[in-house]
Amino acid sequence: MGTDIHGWLEFKSKDEWEGAFQISNLVDQYYDIFGLLFGIRNALFKPIAPGRGLPSDASLTTRLNWYDWKGTGYGATWITYNEIKEINWDEEAIDNRIHEYTSDGEYLGKFSYSTELTHEELNKLQREKEIRKGDRIYRIEKVKRKDLLTRGWQLLFEIMEVFAKHYGDENVRLVVWFWV
Repeated sequence: MGTDIHGWLEFKSKDEWEGAFQISNLVDQYYDIFGLLFGIRNALFKPIAPGRGLPSDASLTTRLNWYDWKGTGYGATWITYNEIKEINWDEEAIDNRIHEYTSDGEYLGKFSYSTELTHEELNKLQREKEIRKGDRIYRIEKVKRKDLLTRGWQLLFEIMEVFAKHYGDENVRLVVWFWV
């Protein structure tokens, strides 16, 4: 069973938070980002904003949407654009994972054990840190925070930057929760 993210991009205007749009239509279900930012479903990095709860000053739109999920939603938290700006995107993960690439070097993501690698090939990979099989390359390497950003998350952060130019870095935030 998967975990989905829900929530709003909010901005503060005239001392009141307003909901700009729901983020679930823009960002994808990606546990590495959930863990990196909010400490949900992954421990590759120390999370930036875990378990803060729903902000007491959340926008009316956000609160109404949260109450629609109450009882099934969990892990409510929030993060400001300023905090996102301050993330060291070059920080390496705390573990080494197997990553899969095409033969042309295009990154496909972390290795799925449903992929056909034999026990011998996995042992060779442990020793040599890279093997080629058919049209795939497998590498054991540490990823950086920036390696985990998908197009949807990059776009969300760019949109937050635009809002921050008008309202200030501390006056733009994501308020999120999760559903299984």
